[in-house]
Amino acid sequence: MPRHMPQQYATAVPKEWPYWVGGIALALINTLVLLVDDRPWGVTTTLTHVGSRALQLVDLQPERWTYFNQVGRDTLLTQFGWWDTSLWLNLGVVAGAALASLTAGEFAVRTGPRQWRRLLLSLSGGVLMGYGARLALGCTVGALVGGVASFSLHGWIFAVAVLVGVLMGIRIFRRIL
Repeated sequence: MPRHMPQQYATAVPKEWPYWVGGIALALINTLVLLVDDRPWGVTTTLTHVGSRALQLVDLQPERWTYFNQVGRDTLLTQFGWWDTSLWLNLGVVAGAALASLTAGEFAVRTGPRQWRRLLLSLSGGVLMGYGARLALGCTVGALVGGVASFSLHGWIFAVAVLVGVLMGIRIFRRIL
């Protein structure tokens, strides 16, 4: 247990939660977002907006980029604000994960990666996923969780495709490492 963590807090939260608890929590949160915002929860679109706003602050003019000048996206920069529900929900997920790991006594800061090869593979995979999500105009949260929560057929088709892709990825990852 970390030295800065009082014993009374270290046992307040279990180290592991059942997956179904997280699944139900995400389903309820996504349903609430759908009811409040009239759109499902999304991650990559919000990251695109935040990054674009930051680029506007340093005068790199993303509003001139082809991506934002396509029909339907031309108002994305003007409509997005710091009060966006998905932005705060995404920040809340990160803060909640940090708080849960702290209260369970599992939070640790590492000085560096244990295996550089694994770090390079993970970063490459993350970049490819982010790029693919932008090409597909959404991420797994929007396509899977949002699709299933809004009772859309594409969400269920995407769920099967993700399962197959994850299983293939695990097999490839085990062979490489």
